[in-house]
Amino acid sequence: MISSGGSVILQRVLRALSTGLTRLRGRIITVNPQALITDYISEEDEGVRVEANGVQDLVRGVPRIPTLDDLEESLGRYQVLSIDGSSRLVRTESCNITVASVALYSGRYGLIADYPCYFSSLSYERVMELFRESFISLQPRVRLREYELASLETELRREAGHLVRVKSPAGAWYDCDYNMWQVADEARLMLETRALEIALEHINSFAIYGSGTLVVLDGPLYPTPRIFYYRGDVREDYLNSYGVLIERRVRLLRLADERGINVLGVVKRLADSHKLYRCDEMIALISRLRGQRVRLEKAPDEEVVAEAVRLLRQRGYARFADVIAIGPFRLSLTESDKLRKFVHAEIPDKYAIYLWMPVSPYWGEEGFVLRIEATPGTWSRMGMDSILYLLAYGINRVKGVPRLIEAPDEVSRRVARVYFVHIAWGIAPISPLSYETRVELSQEGEEGVGIPTWIS
Repeated sequence: MISSGGSVILQRVLRALSTGLTRLRGRIITVNPQALITDYISEEDEGVRVEANGVQDLVRGVPRIPTLDDLEESLGRYQVLSIDGSSRLVRTESCNITVASVALYSGRYGLIADYPCYFSSLSYERVMELFRESFISLQPRVRLREYELASLETELRREAGHLVRVKSPAGAWYDCDYNMWQVADEARLMLETRALEIALEHINSFAIYGSGTLVVLDGPLYPTPRIFYYRGDVREDYLNSYGVLIERRVRLLRLADERGINVLGVVKRLADSHKLYRCDEMIALISRLRGQRVRLEKAPDEEVVAEAVRLLRQRGYARFADVIAIGPFRLSLTESDKLRKFVHAEIPDKYAIYLWMPVSPYWGEEGFVLRIEATPGTWSRMGMDSILYLLAYGINRVKGVPRLIEAPDEVSRRVARVYFVHIAWGIAPISPLSYETRVELSQEGEEGVGIPTWIS
């Protein structure tokens, strides 16, 4: 059952969308190809410099992940918060509607807040006061003049305040030529960045006074989309939007470092990340393990790490280790004309550790790989201890995800799902749903999306 605050939000949004879609009804639909723009929004590899401080201390085995009690006894008590967002797309005859969500979770207290609210007990007023950010992005599929877009925005604001947006973070209209997948990526990143800002603003409300605070983000510390190194022509609106998003995230990470707040980013999907094959120290490590000089072809990071681990275990190193850590690597962005033009902030370096963990602690032949990114201040203050704190809260070895990330991921997905279902059915009588959205709705079934007991 949706919370009372969520009901108010949903009613306002549906009223606004109904008004807006009524305006679009009967207009000529502009059909533009909405290709997946993976080449633009995937993380950049060639523009990232990867360095390590020699090979000697590049690998370490963790025989046993320490318990939380062990860490608190040796390092002190840390308050740990984690953040993750999600998005769904409602496609109709006259518009595309992105439904984004985010969750803020405490390792000690459980769920703190979800937005738009569904599970958490925060009041509507408190949620609106905290987030002050749109979770709905509306993109008309009809060609509108600028004054018509401005009139639509005014109408939506009158009905729903800041809950619905028709502009990018950089202020470009989400017109019928804007790529809908770009809209969805922007919506999720904006909410995750706002949740990080909330965590930093209200840290004393969440924290136990003790040794410090650790904030864990799902995904990279800041986005580094390939679009900034793309050699062809790119719509500048996309570059402007990512420039704004990167600047906001970098500003918050610097603020966290200044306040002594530790921040990690957990990157789970490494099949499209190609950083390590170019790293001299990684090449030297695998060459030493093989007993001959090797040249790594362009291979995904997870394959490079898996090969290094296979060779290490073959030679008896950390055969029974619960975790094998490779790093730290220093990741720094190289300059590009597009970065200089569209990102008006100095982008800091970050430190990365690659973790290999067996699917089962009793059978180490197969495992999964994560990249953990740390701000310079975090690595300086905590080093490997920050990662041990992350792992001490548990790991879902089936999914290959730390529990601290699995919890907000699960909540944000379910919240996005519920609002997706309600909004899709709510607007269907006004603007017929696309085939893709109807199929998704048929697969969703009943709304029963109760929160797992281990999250609450």
